[in-house]
Amino acid sequence: MGSAAIDTCFLINWARFSRREELELVFDRLFMPEPTFSEVKSDVALSLASEWLSRRFLVLVPVMPTDEREIEAVLKFVADHPELPSIDPPELYAFLLARRLGIPLLTDNKAPKRISLASEDFSSVLVLDSLDVLKLIAEKGHDIAELVERFMEDTGFKFSRKRLVEIGLLPGSSQRRKRSLEELLEEWRREDEEAREIRRREADWAFIESQPPRLRAALKLYVELGDLHLAARIAGMTVDEFNELRLKARIPVVL
Repeated sequence: MGSAAIDTCFLINWARFSRREELELVFDRLFMPEPTFSEVKSDVALSLASEWLSRRFLVLVPVMPTDEREIEAVLKFVADHPELPSIDPPELYAFLLARRLGIPLLTDNKAPKRISLASEDFSSVLVLDSLDVLKLIAEKGHDIAELVERFMEDTGFKFSRKRLVEIGLLPGSSQRRKRSLEELLEEWRREDEEAREIRRREADWAFIESQPPRLRAALKLYVELGDLHLAARIAGMTVDEFNELRLKARIPVVL
């Protein structure tokens, strides 16, 4: 076992997972930057965070003296590649914390993983999303199909065919060769379009259209982009609060 850094989205998603205790089969300590933790607002997520903090499974880390060049390098890379999702400050804090400590980052946001895959400067950061972590848990002797099914039911997630092939739940071969940046960007473009179609199809449009204008606009933006942080800002909510609204609107997180 080892340590990992986590961001807000990972915490709030796993707070809803009924088998979340099995996370401790693969990690013995989680680190979260204090500014990232400030986004956590829902009773469900705060209850889990309190439990983890009391057992020192979760440790809050103050903002460290930051090398401005490090932040600028991440932001410049994203700015130079508009195909990449934007990275918000809470994600950025967690990403750089993982890099400095030499530990994985657990996040369900796409930006950190794509940056680590596309940029040689940040390729040392191992970014794991919930499906990656479920696979690690399964390797400890649990049924991966049961884990994935329960996770999707509890959290409102959908996993793409490509990802399910990668973990062996669907037949097919997963591509493992090193790809160029252009190939990665084209692959991600296709993945984003597939995810958008799934969100459009699964969303409760009657619920969305019944919302006040600001919330309606935020939900529609989330359907199109899948960007929880940006949608939360449009809604005037924290990420945690907007995630509760997302669940009511039946809009899946698609990985």
